[in-house]
Amino acid sequence: MKTPHRPRATGRVTLGDVAAAAGVSPITVSRALRGERSVAAELVARVQAFLRRHRAAPARCTFGNCEIDLVARRVRRHGADVELTAKEYALLAFFAGHPGRALSRGLILDAVWGTSVFVTPRSIDRCVTTLRAKVEPDPRAPAYIQTVRDVGYRFDPCGAATVDG
Repeated sequence: MKTPHRPRATGRVTLGDVAAAAGVSPITVSRALRGERSVAAELVARVQAFLRRHRAAPARCTFGNCEIDLVARRVRRHGADVELTAKEYALLAFFAGHPGRALSRGLILDAVWGTSVFVTPRSIDRCVTTLRAKVEPDPRAPAYIQTVRDVGYRFDPCGAATVDG
């Protein structure tokens, strides 16, 4: 098995570094640099795709009066720390990483609990209920962690007033 290319810590980017990031050979990169348009366009597209896939996630997410510090694994509401269980934090961080998307219970189960654990979808519902009690202004009428009927949940950091279920 081939080991992945690791750029040297010299501060300079080599032809090999660009080729490895784009998933092409150094010869392809040199052809692109010589001006072969079709090769250059493909190389640019590959590098842009690579950068999209490896773009760093934001270190903080703010919604309403809550702030999630993803580096320190800390949640604050009105400036005070909110005590979350490990699963509640993982669930909130997963929601924050996918704002505005309807997330199925199955996807949430796999991402937060993993595939090697037997957990029922009702476990997700219970965890969401306790999480809402800690971060929502009104847990009975959630603005940020919304239920999407027959699907799962949606995280809306803007706090839309409408809820689907």
